[in-house]
Amino acid sequence: MEHADLALKEAKRVLKPYKMYSAYLQTVQDSRANLLWTYKLKDAIENQRLVAYFQPIHDNKLNVVSHYEALIRMVDEDGTVSGPMFFMDAARKSRVYSQLTLFMLDAALEFVGRNSCRCTVNLLNEDIAVEENRQQIIDRIRRAEGRERLIFEIVESEGIDDYDVIKGFIDQIRIYGIDIAIDDFGTGYSNFDHISKLDIDYIKIDGGLIEQLNQSERAKTIVESIIHFASSLEIKIIAEYVSNEELQQRVVELGIDYSQGYFWGKPQPWESQ
Repeated sequence: MEHADLALKEAKRVLKPYKMYSAYLQTVQDSRANLLWTYKLKDAIENQRLVAYFQPIHDNKLNVVSHYEALIRMVDEDGTVSGPMFFMDAARKSRVYSQLTLFMLDAALEFVGRNSCRCTVNLLNEDIAVEENRQQIIDRIRRAEGRERLIFEIVESEGIDDYDVIKGFIDQIRIYGIDIAIDDFGTGYSNFDHISKLDIDYIKIDGGLIEQLNQSERAKTIVESIIHFASSLEIKIIAEYVSNEELQQRVVELGIDYSQGYFWGKPQPWESQ
């Protein structure tokens, strides 16, 4: 149906009675979408319409909110709020991506500077692999107050290319008391051997696995193996996408340290928490 709709739109655009779907049409459609979102992002940056939302992370042992994750949102001219799933691909294909990372880092540093609780912020592979991006991050940390309450989540599903660079970055920021988490662990790129060589504090299990815990023995087996691996290295575990009480109970039964998801709270502006 999506392919048919795309062909129909193209037929209308070129004033033809019909148009056959092809992969080329999909490529053109994706390119147009990326151009649109790139324009929207540049406009949002120029007019200060990027905002940080915060989602609570619950400590399953102490039964309190342990910390928050900072998540980027873009507010359109008409007030529509869009999450990164809509614009991140376009951002990464343009020159605006590094600006988004720095915006979120500034928001997280402002958060920890004003609050006593901790805050996590995501980093992708290019944030660390590209020397200029890496240096800008370190420079901001060096000048910030409350930086020891910051946690960096390195997104593992991106497929980390150079673990030596990642380890070097971790060693640099350790000086400032910052903790490290690996995000989306359990996806196809996960590498237990490489992760064991990194000095990390948290593993966040991929939400797709957590969602299937009560339906799939395979998902449960994978999660249990990650828990065993993390426990042997004294690494804390975070479960994301915990959406209901039944799933929360299973997470607790498995001994997972922290939960994040709609059961504990949706991402919201800090003043709405």
